[in-house]
Amino acid sequence: MPSITRNCKECGRAFQPLGGNVRAGWGWFCRKGCATGYRNRLHPKTAEDFWANVDRSGGNWKCWIWQKSITGAGYGQLMMRGRRYSAHRYAYENCVRLIPKGMHIDHLCRNKRCVNPCHLQLVTPRVNTLRGIGPGARNAAKTECHRGHLLAGGNLYVTPDGRRQCNACNRMRERAYRKREVEKSLQY
Repeated sequence: MPSITRNCKECGRAFQPLGGNVRAGWGWFCRKGCATGYRNRLHPKTAEDFWANVDRSGGNWKCWIWQKSITGAGYGQLMMRGRRYSAHRYAYENCVRLIPKGMHIDHLCRNKRCVNPCHLQLVTPRVNTLRGIGPGARNAAKTECHRGHLLAGGNLYVTPDGRRQCNACNRMRERAYRKREVEKSLQY
């Protein structure tokens, strides 16, 4: 059998595939790492299929709504090569850049089904939480405790795990605790 020379589909390097690999339909990559990288990379055909499922009728500055499957939390989702992807994360990676490990994508428009890259921003998990409407964001936005004391300066205590507490309320709680302990000791 004559020697066949091919260019690797991933890195473009010329190589000679093994005979059995060519007959089996393989032999398109110079090494296993290139084959894995190629499979893991997003193919243009998949991107075209993705954008076909997006309603972009509002123009470039309006939300682009994902029309297919939605998670229980309301985010768009898609299946690709047997793996589940978030639609907004796929759109960001496809149009802007890869998302570094540990980073989140924040919807600036607050529409969970939006996949418009102009409405998506790469942020840390903390920033994403604080921009939201959950309990963590609500507590971080508070400027005073439930009794009306200011949560700033000398009246603010930050616990080792990052929670904020009012020093005036802590003193009141400590006084009430000591009073109960004294009353308990006098009963016996």
